[in-house]
Amino acid sequence: MKIEGYDEHEPNERVWEVQVYLSRAVRDYFGEEGQKGRRNEKDVRNAKNTLKFLKRHGLDRVRGSAQFKREGKFPSGRKRGGDQVVYEAKSDQVRVYGGPVTVRGVTAYFFVEAVTKKNTKADQKQLQRVAKALGAINDELERRK
Repeated sequence: MKIEGYDEHEPNERVWEVQVYLSRAVRDYFGEEGQKGRRNEKDVRNAKNTLKFLKRHGLDRVRGSAQFKREGKFPSGRKRGGDQVVYEAKSDQVRVYGGPVTVRGVTAYFFVEAVTKKNTKADQKQLQRVAKALGAINDELERRK
């Protein structure tokens, strides 16, 4: 699966259960906030490791983790309608939002936005944006088949 603006997370990883892709915005955030000596360096590393664990072991193994949780279902904005599940990978105040996209029986996880949180409650507008972005990815991939 290839989508413009998204790159595979840990592309050299040989053993994986699901594919995980990060938007360029998430990669830029990881690059900036994960620099040596930055306040969020350790938290970015932990969030990346959570996504790597998801890639290696799949949703069933990572779902019970405190670092990965379901935020809910939100309108996807898809042509066919429907809601989109949004997940959060986190470490302390670093949050990465995304969710699954399934096309032709293959599920991949796309992580769209990353943020340093100031409080513990998730921004509902941000979650809705992520759901719409995931819906657009799903529409694009279905259009290609």
